[in-house]
Amino acid sequence: MKSYSYNGKDISGVRSGTIEADSRSLAVKKLKSMGLIEWSLHQVKPFSSKSIYQWLSLLDVLLQQNIKLGDAVELLKRQSRKDIKDISNSISSDIKNDKQFFQSLISIQRDISPAYLAILNVSEATGNLPKAISQVVQHQSLQEEQKKTIMGADELPIVLDNCTNGMFLRFTGCGCTIIETSIW
Repeated sequence: MKSYSYNGKDISGVRSGTIEADSRSLAVKKLKSMGLIEWSLHQVKPFSSKSIYQWLSLLDVLLQQNIKLGDAVELLKRQSRKDIKDISNSISSDIKNDKQFFQSLISIQRDISPAYLAILNVSEATGNLPKAISQVVQHQSLQEEQKKTIMGADELPIVLDNCTNGMFLRFTGCGCTIIETSIW
């Protein structure tokens, strides 16, 4: 199923949100059945994991200030970055439609760790969602740091190998000027 973001008007005023449908034409039928007029509709493409985790980091900062989840998501809708704004719009409409937070994340990004989703699901049910979001953000940033460290460690042996080979050629007087100049 695909996700579609919509803006429209009905008797109560302006409404926006996301809906799930197999095709654009079925999404249009859903909007009509909801009584919306003068609407716009576009398919929501899944967000990158990086964007989701950046959004969660911003959400974490707001939740640590004791701002309620719905209000925090509304504040994030004002961000200038399009991906953050789009994620916020999608999550906001899901919250308004009584969808659980972890289900909203699944609908916009299928690659989120199942462990993270399980933690968010349980914590939401027990009233500990802000703490769980903070832990997920901390764990994800630790993983990113470890990846950078590992990537840096992979490059170091190559640099050392090139240096030692160059020093060996220089000190042995091998006479391979092409190799010597390419290394030094």
